[in-house]
Amino acid sequence: PADPLAPAYLDGVLNAFDRTQDLGSKYDPKALVWDTEGGSASCGGQQDYSNRFEATFWYLNALGSLAQHGLAVFIRQTLSGSDYGLIDDKTLAPNPDYWAALLWHRLMGTDILAPRLRHAPARLRVYGACTRGAAGTTLLALNLDPRRPVTLSLTRGSSPAHVYVVTAPKLLGQQVRLNGHPLRTTPGGDIPALAAATLRGSTLKLPAASYAFIVQSSIGPPACR
Repeated sequence: PADPLAPAYLDGVLNAFDRTQDLGSKYDPKALVWDTEGGSASCGGQQDYSNRFEATFWYLNALGSLAQHGLAVFIRQTLSGSDYGLIDDKTLAPNPDYWAALLWHRLMGTDILAPRLRHAPARLRVYGACTRGAAGTTLLALNLDPRRPVTLSLTRGSSPAHVYVVTAPKLLGQQVRLNGHPLRTTPGGDIPALAAATLRGSTLKLPAASYAFIVQSSIGPPACR
């Protein structure tokens, strides 16, 4: 599409989910719906898009919106191979979607929440879950505006929030940064420590075309207790 960050394009994944749900309701109402092959484009992915930072917004929006609509399992196509592989076949370096998958897996639990937004711009998406393996909640915020930053005013907890803000020098680049520091494996191929920044106060400014995981250990709705 001309604008891969357009909400209408990103939400297209829900049309496929609705069709699958209809089939499930008809043929096996008790079965959970799984997506066993998902990626930002079909037939091996889109060259110079599916392995770039811009495609990560499709991926994270799909994870968040499908989970909110009741999808039980999302299987990414693919770890290695074609243009939508999570790692580069030649260098074995992680592509941008790999870091998104890793942060989601470490932070977002399987109890899915529906955050309440007020006065939100059209290109802001926020998803939520009980934090995986810890107390509190984790929010995923996507700023889909490639030109303008957005400011989030969060519910203040009794302890500071910890944030993982991911940006990139270029939307169609493969380099990404976590809280301003380049994300790359060590010379030995190990995953680096994914260090959070401490949020002082309750306001977070998200740069244009960026996403953030926000962990609030002292914000716990009943579903997370």
